[in-house]
Amino acid sequence: MLNNILSSEIKNSVVIGIQARISSQRLPRKALMPIKETTILGATISRCLASDLRTYVLTSNQVEDDLIENESKKYKVSGVLRGSLANVLSRYKNLEKQTKAKYIIRVTADNPFTDTLGIINLANQTLNNNYLYLRNLEEDLPIGYHSELFNSKELYKPYNNNDLAKEHVTYSIKKNVKISYAQSLNYGFNKINLKALECSIDTKNDYLKAINLIKNINSNQCFESLNLTKKIFLNIKNQK
Repeated sequence: MLNNILSSEIKNSVVIGIQARISSQRLPRKALMPIKETTILGATISRCLASDLRTYVLTSNQVEDDLIENESKKYKVSGVLRGSLANVLSRYKNLEKQTKAKYIIRVTADNPFTDTLGIINLANQTLNNNYLYLRNLEEDLPIGYHSELFNSKELYKPYNNNDLAKEHVTYSIKKNVKISYAQSLNYGFNKINLKALECSIDTKNDYLKAINLIKNINSNQCFESLNLTKKIFLNIKNQK
């Protein structure tokens, strides 16, 4: 049985960094689009805060991203750190310097259904282990619900000196270290379930799907629920 409680040791060594920006070419300002009683960004923040880990929003120093900072400060984030728009990797380096965290869990702001239990699962696996890169099993969660954990020292390795690593953060880490997988979440989803649930918001259709996935879920503490993924699954089953 998975442990959903985080020790103080883990809380001190693991932080969450949510990367966010206003400038999206395919769906401009998507981070601030409404969903239930919040925004896409607000929902993502709430999913992370529900883990009880320190959560930071990492955005750019562009004036337009003042909107990201303002929205983030409506929630109990540990901080909003700003840096290069193009070099997202440098924002995570700044997070490490500010927090001295051994591990960082990376989340992107276009994934409002990021699984909180998945985050907790990753964090708990670090106790008495020394992972370089860790994620939940691919078959455990749909696309858009995953997060990833890495040892913060990997941010400073020479292999990151390329444009893809600077943009995608873990691109070169995954190519150069062992990829480890956490204990199964045991949600029991099959391939059909995973396809029905998947949702990462890049287009208008993705956004409309997100709205539909939670349309019958009570707005009260929707995104704060540890069991939101299961609630969404039951919601789509009941729609058939």
